[in-house]
Amino acid sequence: MARYNALEDELVELRAKSEKQDQIRDDMNAQIRSMTEKKNKADKRCDDLSKRCRDLEELDHRKDQKLQDMEFDFKSQRKEFEKMMGELQVHADRGEKEQEKLNKILDEKEMVIAAMKRAEK
Repeated sequence: MARYNALEDELVELRAKSEKQDQIRDDMNAQIRSMTEKKNKADKRCDDLSKRCRDLEELDHRKDQKLQDMEFDFKSQRKEFEKMMGELQVHADRGEKEQEKLNKILDEKEMVIAAMKRAEK
């Protein structure tokens, strides 16, 4: 009977140890689930940040391209403006020469008129 009682006591101890091991295993599984959830959230956040980074890089690239396009347009417009200024200067020079000719003719006619008026007197 003593052996039976010893075996029963040992069985109770083993059951207690088994329950304790089950509790430890359950706690560890809960920690693993919690850590897995945290890891998944961190992975999702990392993916979101990576996508945001790619979006920002694309936006930066588009802004650089737009800036280059605007610079090209500006240079083209500047060349066109300089060409137009050159053409305007040519016209202005021609107009100035014509004005000098007209002023010379006007001066000659005024002298002729003045001479005619003197002659009439």
